[in-house]
Amino acid sequence: MSLQVKGALILGLAMLAFSASSALVKVACAHVPVMQVVFVRGITGAIILFAMARHKRVPLGGKRKGLLLARGVCGTVAIMLYYNALMGIPVADTMLLNQSAPIFVLPLAAIFLKERITWRHGLFVLLALFGVAVVIRPSTDLVNVPGMLALTSAIFAACAYVLVRKLTATEHTLTIVFWFTVITVLVATPLMLLDFVVPDAGTLAVLAAVGLFGTAGQLLLTKAYSYGEAGRLAVVGSLGAVLGAGWDLVIWGHTPDIWTAAGGIVIITACASIQMLRHSTTSGVRN
Repeated sequence: MSLQVKGALILGLAMLAFSASSALVKVACAHVPVMQVVFVRGITGAIILFAMARHKRVPLGGKRKGLLLARGVCGTVAIMLYYNALMGIPVADTMLLNQSAPIFVLPLAAIFLKERITWRHGLFVLLALFGVAVVIRPSTDLVNVPGMLALTSAIFAACAYVLVRKLTATEHTLTIVFWFTVITVLVATPLMLLDFVVPDAGTLAVLAAVGLFGTAGQLLLTKAYSYGEAGRLAVVGSLGAVLGAGWDLVIWGHTPDIWTAAGGIVIITACASIQMLRHSTTSGVRN
């Protein structure tokens, strides 16, 4: 089996884990406040990553603490917005809008990473924005607030991605992700305590699964990109929204309407194209 195929299979598992975690977040938020779910996601990841770092003897202090802090804050805001969006719209819609992050990565990478943008990048950005408009369309003349939250989460996710790109030159992946989980816990704790609800046994199990699936997805994602080229794996990464639609159907009996499906296809196609173009362009610059 080639490394590229292995990377694609592992990324597919990562998307399955992320989609399952998202569906479970939606289930959990029907019983406990969203900040409790964010806290559990963070503390679970922090414990697992700390154990892995100790086992591999990876230092977690970090060399570029300012950037690690910024990445952690961006990632924490992104996950808070994402979880709040899940409370109001289907899992597939939330994942679709969150996966529009490449739209925002492009200008940020051009400014901070000095990556070159061509007219083709701009064309696919416009196409992706059109798809976003179709998915997030206002209903009965009202702003689609959950949809806007999901889209804003993509902006913060894009900021986190660019910061990760800068950090990987000096920091171990476990260090980067550990800082993110710890900052998530620190931010979520006081907000959680303001409206804490004691979960029953079933909800506690769901919360534990949210943390486990979310952390597993993060680790599998990292592993996948160590095997395959990021640009070529972009299409596989778009499976998350498709799997999310499956959870919507199985748990809530919801199927996406024709507009969401059409907008989703446009977003997935455009963002995957952006990722592949970015990879080919940056590869050319490095060589």
